[in-house]
Amino acid sequence: MADVAFQPPPIPVYLAHLPTVGGLVVPVITPRHRNGMAAFGLVDRGRMDTCLREQRCGVCGRVMQGRMVFLLRQADLIRKCSVEPGLCPPCAAYTQAACPMVAGRMQHYRRTAPPFISRRCDDAACGCRAWTSQPEPARHGAPAEPWYALWTRQYELMRDDKGNLVAGFAGLRVLVLREVKHRP
Repeated sequence: MADVAFQPPPIPVYLAHLPTVGGLVVPVITPRHRNGMAAFGLVDRGRMDTCLREQRCGVCGRVMQGRMVFLLRQADLIRKCSVEPGLCPPCAAYTQAACPMVAGRMQHYRRTAPPFISRRCDDAACGCRAWTSQPEPARHGAPAEPWYALWTRQYELMRDDKGNLVAGFAGLRVLVLREVKHRP
């Protein structure tokens, strides 16, 4: 299952306020370089923490009221927490169609980014916090994992073993938990 013939899904009207790169909406938690390139696969820790603290959607940035969806890997389910903020239901549906990993269009994580994505930046004036000193994500080239959609109305702010803010679910009511079914 290669991502070669992928056609991005239509961008919903409610996401029209966000920048796009390569036909995909750039989530509010995704870092962007001064040259307009997105660093898909990485997150801006400050924006992510704001979304977690204020219960904002990690894609559109709007405050979530009522149901929210967390897209999780099995390791997240075992730890009963998500390192990334939840999504409003419409953004969760868009993400399940648009993200090649969540949608199951790739059998492995990419080793390198496609040409319209840049994870490294040598531009000192960029403001992207110079990721050149950060190591590459451990998942590069690793086999794809199944994804799960956890629907809930609440989460607890916690710290993980590295001190990062996370959304915790232990002991809380989960409305629905299901594996994300891959679209052909």
